[in-house]
Amino acid sequence: MTVERLSYLFERCLDQSATPAERDEWIAMAALPEHEHIINNLLDKAYKEATATDEPDLPTSNGILSAIFSTAEPASPQRSSFFLRPWRWTAAAAILIVVAALSLVIVTRQPAKNTANNPVAATDILPGKQGAILTLENGSQISLDTVKNATLALQGGVNAKVINGALIYEGNENVTAYNTMSTPRSRQFHLTLADGTQVWLNSASAIRYPVSFTAEKRLVEVTGEAYFEVAADPAKPFIVRVNGKAEVEVLGTAFNINAYDNEANIRTTLLQGAVAVSAATVSEKVRLHPGQQAKLTSNNIQVVENVAVDKVIAWKNGKFNFEGLSFAEISRELERWYDIEIIFEGKMPDKAIWGGMSKDVPLSGVLEYFKGLDIRYRQEGRTLIISS
Repeated sequence: MTVERLSYLFERCLDQSATPAERDEWIAMAALPEHEHIINNLLDKAYKEATATDEPDLPTSNGILSAIFSTAEPASPQRSSFFLRPWRWTAAAAILIVVAALSLVIVTRQPAKNTANNPVAATDILPGKQGAILTLENGSQISLDTVKNATLALQGGVNAKVINGALIYEGNENVTAYNTMSTPRSRQFHLTLADGTQVWLNSASAIRYPVSFTAEKRLVEVTGEAYFEVAADPAKPFIVRVNGKAEVEVLGTAFNINAYDNEANIRTTLLQGAVAVSAATVSEKVRLHPGQQAKLTSNNIQVVENVAVDKVIAWKNGKFNFEGLSFAEISRELERWYDIEIIFEGKMPDKAIWGGMSKDVPLSGVLEYFKGLDIRYRQEGRTLIISS
């Protein structure tokens, strides 16, 4: 009886005909360890049917799943949400495959079906990629979107190497020029400063820095979001000036700064070491310890304890992590990565979203996920319109 019931629920969820009660029943049954072998069999059978082709080197079902989903934190017992953290990877695949990964495979293998609520876009939007624009002190610019391995001769005899798409400066103590690295929307970039400090820039971000650190302090300026692994040098403190509103002072540490203009707060999250956060509107510095986050508002700095640092730097590791985010926050993140505009018609969805995705999937992969949450949308070019 159990096998027949699971098979029935699986098929109902797969073809999007399950009632809310049936979907909840499926989630509950699929999460039980004793049903693992049944879920495996259903998953394998559905995958083979959906991907029947003569093409060589197709990815496995597990490969597709691992490319689309990453593990999320567990929802508390009081939360009711669709995207639950599973007890094991197999259970996660069983729950999520029905509403996203497997349906995405089927959509790509069969003619698209247009519906009134969720019409399929004629042209998919690809995910962002590695790339940036390097602006030299004289204002000239170099696009690094397609440069993978090269040596760049910059101003004043300064050299920098591009290795596997990342820029590495070679210090020259006689040069005091500044460069700016900026990432448009749908771009990320990794660079190594002259002192060995590594910086990862998220989309729609920028960092201004000296090509060599000749002063008593190592001062850089950041907008948007950046993750730092600062090279230790006790004689030269490392200072990050953020949006002209705050400063983060470090000696040698790893931390993330989120300072987008359209976010409510400037957030500094410490992973290793120690930092001191200050602002012109706040009289005292706030010292952070690993796992803490400083949230700068208009007139104070709030310290948040026990921050999920893996979630904070998920972007650096090629992941979306939607755990606990509002739909507005998720939308802004998607806008920056896919270079799209999201417009809401009516009330913004208040769905509880728990989980994440790889950032390597095209926009259609995210839209398949939205379908599983009963979120209605339509796509017009690079504009995504979500209706209540």
